[in-house]
Amino acid sequence: MQSRSVTFVPLLNFNNLKRKDPEKISKGEKLSGLPVVNEHVAGIDVGSMLLAVTYTNKSGFKCFCMTGCFTRDLEELVELFVDEGITDAAMEATGVYWIALYQLLEKAGINVLLINPSHYKKTDEPKTDERDSRWIHLYHSCGIFRKSHIAGELYRDLRDYVSERDKIQTAKSETLTHMQTLFAKMN
Repeated sequence: MQSRSVTFVPLLNFNNLKRKDPEKISKGEKLSGLPVVNEHVAGIDVGSMLLAVTYTNKSGFKCFCMTGCFTRDLEELVELFVDEGITDAAMEATGVYWIALYQLLEKAGINVLLINPSHYKKTDEPKTDERDSRWIHLYHSCGIFRKSHIAGELYRDLRDYVSERDKIQTAKSETLTHMQTLFAKMN
């Protein structure tokens, strides 16, 4: 089996950031006072260069890792999720960076929950990618998030084609106007 480019980082505690061993959690158990309803989930903080990922593995341990955003990195992350039995993943909507991962997870049969960052960022702690992924994982494992509406693949493709067509039409109109202006100046 190939080696993965996913970098594993020891689990950190939310409160005092001291290193500790991975935590064992199971369905029905309370996590930070909330009952766990989704066992095998992942929380992903999507950035332009790195992904911070917290997930619950097959053994029920909470793990944290960071990986790049290139296609190969994303494919390896999806493979890791499939190997670890992850059934659901929640990630924040950050610009357009989430789209490629969303499509790969969707193709792998993993239920993807795209969330609004304002739903979990009401905290006084300093913001870090790791903390964000942990909060996303915690809230998703407790079933707190509402799903954002994402159109089906066919509609997304159609929307992309129409948008691209509009851009080409606009560029065509601007070019014709520019040419007409130049011809007028030449006379």
